Amino acid sequence: MNERKVFDAKLEIVPGIMSVVAGFVEGFSERTSFDIKLACEEILVNIASYAYPDGDGELALRLENDTENRKVRITFEDSGIPFNPLLEDDPDLGVPMAERKTGGLGIMMVRKRMDCVEYAYSDGKNILTLTKEY
Repeated sequence: MNERKVFDAKLEIVPGIMSVVAGFVEGFSERTSFDIKLACEEILVNIASYAYPDGDGELALRLENDTENRKVRITFEDSGIPFNPLLEDDPDLGVPMAERKTGGLGIMMVRKRMDCVEYAYSDGKNILTLTKEY
């Protein structure tokens, strides 16, 4: 399976996009499905919230299932402001919550739940690819 869909990058669209993701992971183990859905929702909310501060934009979602190698790849593309989340430091969980810098927990969670997270900026697009073996 190799599917690419384009959506408006708006928070109110995230539940509909997550329905597409849920259909994609149907049949995987409960743990694998949970990990993929959690990571995808985090990335989708971040794109919808921050990629286009001056107005509307789009995001593309590519879903690939490599059944031979038992892995899935989910690629997010947007033309919003360039942002490589992999350059962000993980938050210091030893610091009390009230003293922590805002942000960083979501991408840390994505890194921990996925087997590989890759970022590229090409042709004016942020391209974030998540890979998970099953």
